[in-house]
Amino acid sequence: MIGGVTGVMILVWALVTANLMIDSYARQAAHLEDEAIRLGRLFEAWISEPGGETSPKTWPAFNVRLANSGLIDGWLIAALESEGLAVRSSNTGESAVPPEETALFRRAFATEQVISSGGPERPRAYFRFVGPGRETVVARLDLKPDLKISSTIMGTLWTSVAILVLGALTLVLLTYMLINRMVIAPLTSIVEGSRRVSEGDYSRPIPAPAREDEVATMIRAFNSMMEKLEAYHETLKSDIQKARERITDTERKLFHAQRLSTTGTLAAGIAHEINNPLGGMMNAAEVLKSGKLGAEKQAQYLELISDGLARVKAIVQKILHFRPQAFQPVPVSLREIVDRAVAFLDHKASRRGVQYAIEVEAAAAPVVGDPLELQQAILNILMNAVDAVETGQGKIRISDRREGGRAHISIQDNGMGMTPEELERCLDPFYTTKEAGEGSGLGLPVAASIVENHGGRLQIKSEKGRGTTVTIDLPAPRGNEAPPSGPAGAANS
Repeated sequence: MIGGVTGVMILVWALVTANLMIDSYARQAAHLEDEAIRLGRLFEAWISEPGGETSPKTWPAFNVRLANSGLIDGWLIAALESEGLAVRSSNTGESAVPPEETALFRRAFATEQVISSGGPERPRAYFRFVGPGRETVVARLDLKPDLKISSTIMGTLWTSVAILVLGALTLVLLTYMLINRMVIAPLTSIVEGSRRVSEGDYSRPIPAPAREDEVATMIRAFNSMMEKLEAYHETLKSDIQKARERITDTERKLFHAQRLSTTGTLAAGIAHEINNPLGGMMNAAEVLKSGKLGAEKQAQYLELISDGLARVKAIVQKILHFRPQAFQPVPVSLREIVDRAVAFLDHKASRRGVQYAIEVEAAAAPVVGDPLELQQAILNILMNAVDAVETGQGKIRISDRREGGRAHISIQDNGMGMTPEELERCLDPFYTTKEAGEGSGLGLPVAASIVENHGGRLQIKSEKGRGTTVTIDLPAPRGNEAPPSGPAGAANS
C-alpha cells in the first residue's frame, strides 16, 4: 500500500513538473518572440536617418555599426535577385543563405511583419528594411536570450519539487502510521493468537479495539472462536477420559473372560486326556472285582491299570511345565543339548527316513539355563518336525547364530506346514492337528513355556505345503554378566 501511495505521488509530481516546464518554455518563447519583434522595430529605426536615408551609406560602415551593437550576437543580410538570394553582409562566415532558411527569408520579403524563430536557446528575428544603396534586404539577427527568465523558472521548478517530495514523505509517514495502527498491529495480534491456539492455549483473548470496523469485527469473531474451541477442548478431554475408563474396564472384563475361557479349555483338555486312560482303568478294575479272571488275565488287567496311571502322571507332569520352574542356571552348550535331543529321536527318524543337517557350532559360547529343560523344549519341537515330514523325504535343518548378545537356534523342516488359522492356535494347550490318540497338543506349548522361563522367546513361521521354522531366542550373557536365575529371569523377559 505504501508503495502504491509513493507511486501515485511520484506520478503526480511528474505531471505537475512536466506541466510547469511546458508552461515555462511557452512563456519564454512568447517573451522572446515579443523581444524579437521589439528589437527588430528598434533596429529598423536605429539604422535609418530622420530624412528617410539609410545610414551609413556603405556596407562596410554598416557592418561596423552592427558589430558595435550590444543586442546582436550575429547576423546574415541577403537581397532578392533574379538568380535567388544573395548575401550582402554576415559575421558568421556564411556566403549563402542556408537551404533550411530560404523559406523564412522569402516570407520576410513578402511581409512587413517581424518573423521570429530559433526557440529560447537561440532566438532569431527576420525582417525587411532598406539597406545601403536604397536596396531592399532581409536581415536575420541572432538575438541574445534573456537568461533571467530561465533561471527564475528553474528556481520555481526546484522549489515545487522540494515541496512535492516533502509532501510525499509526510503522506507516506502518516499513511504508514495509520495502516500500522488500523491494520498491521491488529493482524499481528491475530497471528500471535493463532500461534497460541495451535499450541493449545485458549486462555488469552486478543485485545479488541473500541472502534467499529472490519478488523475489529474479525478480532471479536476470533476471540469467540477461541472460547468455543476451549469449551470443545475441555469437553473432548472429558470424553477421552471417560472413553479410557470404559476401555480399561472392558479390557479388565475381557481379560477375566479370557482367563475363564482358557481355564475352561485347559480343564476340558485335561479331562479329555485323562478320561481316556481313566475309562480303561475303571473297566479293568470292574473286571478284577468280579474275581472271575485267571492269574494271567489279572496280570494283564493290572498292567493296563499301571499303564493308564503312568499316562495320567505324564500328562500331569506336562501340565506342571506351564508354571515357572525354579532352577539353578548353569552354562549350557547348545550343540550338546541338540545332539542329545536328536539321539532320543534317532530310532523314530531312521524309521521314517528323515535326514538331519546340524549346523550348530560346538565351540560357540554357551547359554545359561537348565540343560534338561532346554533339551525337553528342543525335543518337543523335533518330535513335531519328524511327525510333520513325509516318510522317506523328510529333511530337518538345525542351525544357530549370535546377534546382539542373544543366541538364536532354528529348527526348519520341509513338512506339510500350517495354515494361518492353525499357526494362530498352535501354542494353545491341547490343540493338535494329529489324529486322535497320536498327539496331546502339549508339545509346542510346553516348549514355549520352558523358553519363556529362561527369558527367551519362541517364534514360529509356517506356510501350508512349504514347511515350518521354529526359532528359539535365548539370552547369551557375555563376560561377567550375571545370568538369569530361575523364574525371576523369566519374569523380567
